[in-house]
Amino acid sequence: MSNKWIGCLICFTLAGCSILQSKSVDHGADCTLGIPWADCQPGTKGFSNIGVKAEKARLNSTIEQFKVVHDQCQVDINSPELDIIRQKIELFKPSLNTAPSAEISTLDQFPSSAELGPIAKWQSLRDLCLKREAAVLQNIPTSNDSVSESYIQQQRLFAKETQLKIGELADALQNSKITYGEFATKSYELGKQAVNAQVTYKEAALVTDRKKQVQIQQFAQQQFDNNLMAWKTYIKAVNARKPRTVHLDGSVK
Repeated sequence: MSNKWIGCLICFTLAGCSILQSKSVDHGADCTLGIPWADCQPGTKGFSNIGVKAEKARLNSTIEQFKVVHDQCQVDINSPELDIIRQKIELFKPSLNTAPSAEISTLDQFPSSAELGPIAKWQSLRDLCLKREAAVLQNIPTSNDSVSESYIQQQRLFAKETQLKIGELADALQNSKITYGEFATKSYELGKQAVNAQVTYKEAALVTDRKKQVQIQQFAQQQFDNNLMAWKTYIKAVNARKPRTVHLDGSVK
């Protein structure tokens, strides 16, 4: 598995959560936080939490399982059934905060009747892929320290909330409430917000001053909550639209 396939948000939408990564990734920051990766160096919390060899073996097994899930996801979306929408939806993104192509982000088209079935198929494959990943992530080694464990849980929460929102966007596309272009741009905005929150939260976790650490993390959480409230307002307005009426520039036709 290449370095770009970072855990937490895999399959069709990935983000730099750094909870599950390939063997070749440098886990220095995670080791400092106490996450017990096999490559943690002596003197770090992660090294102290590694424990017996069985724990290392379990981690390596989890990475291999993750690769199997990742590979299966790619096989699934290569289905010829999805070819009709392959140039209109980024079926598999290398990262949530990777900007969509200009061709897709400016596509002011609603799905045709022939494309509705493939979109529904893609949604079901995406959901299945995320469920497979969730099962694998249950095997990620936990930390012995409550601060590090809280960090891991918060990273997962950011990922889960973002995936739920993208699912709502996909439903809106399926119902012709938004265009392909709006789906692409909004998915990208959601991804950027999630990754920014994850990065800020991780950087805060590395701060030695506990009071300052909490302040930074609270700020990141507040920003994410504010974005969530804005999202609820947006998606409510989207769902109230008549199908095939609001175009990418906001005009109603």
